[in-house]
Amino acid sequence: MKNTFFIIIFSYFGILCFGQNSDCPLNTNPETDTSFVVDIFGNYGSVTNAVNSQYSTTGSLGEPFIGNHFGQNVQGAAGFYSNFLLPPAAPMLQATQGELLDRIQLTWEEDPLSPSASQGFNIYRDGIFLENVGPEISTYNDFNVIAGKTYTYGISAINSFGEGSPGQALGFQVPNGVVTGWVRTPNGTPIEDAMVTLSPIQGFSGKFGQADGALIDSTTIEGNNLLPASGAPWSFTFWMRTDSASNSAGLMNFSPSPIEFRPVNSFGNQDRDGIIIDIDGADNLRMNFPDSTRKAWHHIGLTYDGSKYMTYLDGVLNKVSTGDMPGELNEVTIGALTEKAGYWTGNLDEIRMYHRQLNQIEFEAIMTGTASSLTPDLKYYWKFDEGEGSKSFDLINRNELLLCGASFVEDRPPVAVAGQTNEEGYYRIESASYGTGTTFLAKASKDFYAKRSISLKGSDNDQILLPDFPLPNEFTIEMWVNSF
Repeated sequence: MKNTFFIIIFSYFGILCFGQNSDCPLNTNPETDTSFVVDIFGNYGSVTNAVNSQYSTTGSLGEPFIGNHFGQNVQGAAGFYSNFLLPPAAPMLQATQGELLDRIQLTWEEDPLSPSASQGFNIYRDGIFLENVGPEISTYNDFNVIAGKTYTYGISAINSFGEGSPGQALGFQVPNGVVTGWVRTPNGTPIEDAMVTLSPIQGFSGKFGQADGALIDSTTIEGNNLLPASGAPWSFTFWMRTDSASNSAGLMNFSPSPIEFRPVNSFGNQDRDGIIIDIDGADNLRMNFPDSTRKAWHHIGLTYDGSKYMTYLDGVLNKVSTGDMPGELNEVTIGALTEKAGYWTGNLDEIRMYHRQLNQIEFEAIMTGTASSLTPDLKYYWKFDEGEGSKSFDLINRNELLLCGASFVEDRPPVAVAGQTNEEGYYRIESASYGTGTTFLAKASKDFYAKRSISLKGSDNDQILLPDFPLPNEFTIEMWVNSF
């Protein structure tokens, strides 16, 4: 008696995703999505010769070749598995975008449902062939690049049926040029504290729409705290421009420290006229923008001396308020990531954190020129000068500011690429990217008497002793006083 049995294979239809998604909390940046999306089809399969006397059979599991075609010289069949008789699909390619200082690194993965790259991979840069590597290679380092220039890379896989279409990615190094020099008098005496600026002005700013945000996460920082030790002074500065905002909008939040920056919604219309800084929920630090400059660039400064907060608008002292020292600052959220009910749109640039209190005289210099890694007590500095990608890198320690939907634009505040001379007259200007064959001009200047005053602190018993001088019977003493 012959034995009869049946093979039943269920059909299915679905989509398989391979890879990983962006680490941006809003997941709004498509450039960081590294997933394969593949359509999978199936049928009931087929069975042949299912009846025999010795329990042997032949069969087909899954989808058989379908759509047979015949000709005088050629016959063939078409179906899902015919894909494996083609060149490989485009690999998933990623290129570093500022993470590495000395090179651009490429990493790639083969499509898991593609024919394998049995004959390796071809590497292209801006459409020009660079190198062929073996099938076991999945990383390539390109050292022959210019910092500040964006490149389009392509990786194509090869097998016995030919070369497949390339996977593509943008890669670049952030501007890392350094300009050095010295400033001296005609007799060779070095000039200290002179400001040297380069022209033309270069750089970008961060552009934020209603649903865009950004994140500074200090988990990679030693001590997990952007602020100095408890009770020590610090300063936080940035440039901003508001295009529009709504009620209850958020601009920037410190976490877990209870400090919030909010754009002001005035008179119920869409014109913004300032910014409010909330300390422990008290919005007593408010800065009003002049009506004529509501949508212009403004420089914002917040300093803390251990007991008092001081705000500066465009370099001028605005408000003073007492307050406790925030315990920690391990996260800064910007724009939509502040999770406020309203929205803010505009630009940000030149975000800096100093581990000391800046005085008003210093604000004029930091407003008009860039800083460097040698700037005293400057601990974190995001310039937004990458121009491409989804990250801005801290100039001091390479800490990341992650952009969630925000982009880089050429509109920027009036901040020159600049450096300041030391006691020997030497200056160092970092992150310049003028490129080969570009002419730029360096100009040195120094204000000896502009906006100079004496600062006295009662807790330190500061005092001034004037020399003896005669006074007539009738006299007048005049002075300017600014009391904190």
